[in-house]
Amino acid sequence: MSSAPSATARRPGADAAAQKNKVPSKTTIKAGKKGSTSREKAGKGQREEENEYDSLEYIAPLPEEDEKACQPPQKISTKLVARRAFGEEALAGLTGDEIADRVLVLQHVRLDDERVEEIDNLEMLGVGVSHLYLQRNLISTIENLESMRNLQLLCLASNSITVLENLLCLASLKALDVGYNLIQKVQPGQVPASVLYLTTDGNPLEEMGEGEWKEVFEDLPLLRTHDCVDVDRGDGSEGED
Repeated sequence: MSSAPSATARRPGADAAAQKNKVPSKTTIKAGKKGSTSREKAGKGQREEENEYDSLEYIAPLPEEDEKACQPPQKISTKLVARRAFGEEALAGLTGDEIADRVLVLQHVRLDDERVEEIDNLEMLGVGVSHLYLQRNLISTIENLESMRNLQLLCLASNSITVLENLLCLASLKALDVGYNLIQKVQPGQVPASVLYLTTDGNPLEEMGEGEWKEVFEDLPLLRTHDCVDVDRGDGSEGED
């Protein structure tokens, strides 16, 4: 994969992420921190924001022998969301309406590793959802995100996505992880301009040249890191504060 133009690596062993077939079943990659100059200029609110998104997890693909591979795909439902959020025991004895009410107040929704094929039925979630984790599923198309207008973090890593699309409705998005999919090209205008942290590592993007990445980054004025590497704008800056 072509890396960001004129970027400075910020974590050791960055090339290891490209070794898709050699990673263990679960690998967490922490985004590095910004340079000291940026931190000195940052206020308390921004430092808290960076701490939150610097801990963005990336979970590597499951091995082929994973025990869930033989299980049928499932759809996103209130029951699935609630089970992941609260556990079966906590839901025992609750009515359907009571479960739905609990789901409505969730801010972080984890649906990773659930053999989900389609992004749908998100209208059941409340407008307060800020984090949506859909990594390690069977998703091939990015769709039906219009109701997620306050979403700040979206993880779609380790799916079967071929095109970045239908993301511009996420005007509050700050962190997007689409690592280890089947994306061959990132086009200008496909990623919301609000994004600060972008991960595309592990996609077949070898044909993306430095000039093409520069065009993508020009449409992302707030972008700070791409694949855990500081984005160099060519004028000495590393993204906008």
